[in-house]
Formats: sequence, C-alpha cells, structure tokens
Amino acid sequence: MTTQTKQLNLQASNIRSIGFKPRLLPVFQWLYAAYERQRQRQALLKLDDRLLSDIGVSRADADNEGSKPFWKE
Repeated sequence: MTTQTKQLNLQASNIRSIGFKPRLLPVFQWLYAAYERQRQRQALLKLDDRLLSDIGVSRADADNEGSKPFWKE
C-alpha cells in the first residue's frame, strides 16, 4: 500500500467518524487527492535545477508537470 493510499484511507476513516454519508466518501477522497497532487506540483516547481537533476527530472518536465490543472493526474 502506498503512502498516498494510506493517507487516503486515514482521511476516509476521519470522514466516517464525523458522520458523513458513505456515498460522499469518494468525493472527499478525490478532493484530497487533487489537493495533494496540486501541493506536490507546486513543490516541484520550487526546486532548483540542481535538485531536479538529483531526482532525474529536467526543468522542462517539472514545468510541464507543474502547469497541469489539479484535476489531471
């Protein structure tokens, strides 16, 4: 199980505990995933070229990924 899946499951249990209807759970999971995606893309854009090189990502690739809207995977 990936870290993101664990976080989504943790979020799901928190949502259930405060009384949300189970049919709304996928909506909240999607919103959380979209938020995380956008947060990570913004962090990627803030990295300098040396750090991007360390993780094997070019500036063009980082700019391309960072410019995607939050709803696109």
